[in-house]
Amino acid sequence: MSTKFYQSVSMAAIVALLPFSMAITPVAAQDQTTAAPTAATTETVQAQPGTGMGAAAGPLSGSVAIAAKTSQWYKFKYSFDENADKEATNAIVQLKMENPGLSFEVWTLGRLNAPLPDADDDSSHLTRTPVGAGTPVTKFVDDDDDTNNNPTQVQDATRLSWVGSAEATETYFIVVKNKKDTANSYTLSISGPDVSY
Repeated sequence: MSTKFYQSVSMAAIVALLPFSMAITPVAAQDQTTAAPTAATTETVQAQPGTGMGAAAGPLSGSVAIAAKTSQWYKFKYSFDENADKEATNAIVQLKMENPGLSFEVWTLGRLNAPLPDADDDSSHLTRTPVGAGTPVTKFVDDDDDTNNNPTQVQDATRLSWVGSAEATETYFIVVKNKKDTANSYTLSISGPDVSY
């Protein structure tokens, strides 16, 4: 009998205190202090290159790190006025890497969405291959041993370049690839009079 009495009294006390606890809970849950900004909260987050076609954006300023066995995506818009009486201008993509071993490919949306190449199909339809790729920059160096005074061509394995134009307005994607087992860093520039981001 006393157990039922205590249960009844406990239940009555809980029911009586319930409205007070509901009124106090939202007030207690409010943050009473506003934290002062710290160095960690005031640092600006540096933009990162895209990890896929959907996240691609224009080139970043400064040096960019790339992890081993990864790719980073960029894009630019090339504009051509079909009604203007002028030739297409060049878009220039240049990549300078800290250590040799990076590559880049140039793609259009049409090429990215095209079917994979078929060795048995000799038709001329669009296939999933890049429009172009970065090639090592060639420098001319004077060769003291050359009796004809002809400069020697030397490829710079830390600099890649691609130059292209089209008589169409198109979005181009640049895919920087690091196929090495070590991280690297690079700078990327995309320029031209009809290039925008």
